Amino acid sequence: MKKGLFVILFFYLLLVFHTSFLANFKLSSSVPNLAIIFFIILILTGKNNLAVILAFPAGLMMDIFTSRFLGFWVLILSSFIVITEYGVKKYIKLGPDKSYLR
Repeated sequence: MKKGLFVILFFYLLLVFHTSFLANFKLSSSVPNLAIIFFIILILTGKNNLAVILAFPAGLMMDIFTSRFLGFWVLILSSFIVITEYGVKKYIKLGPDKSYLR
């Protein structure tokens, strides 16, 4: 329970950093999405269940911070996690500690 709350708080701070600070530093007219990078790291470290559970609240937080309609980022993150998990399981071998990163 504490771990989940810590991860949600960390994700909230990551979103605040993303929307307030990184919006000023654009690389070829786009800003890297730190939420997607965060979920890639979660999946590659073997925490797939945590990534699936956090997709809904993280997507809602991203919807609040952006001007998209409610549910847009929930759908994007959920589909991204499913596709990434499938690709990682199919093409990357599992390490000895049950994570994909060695």
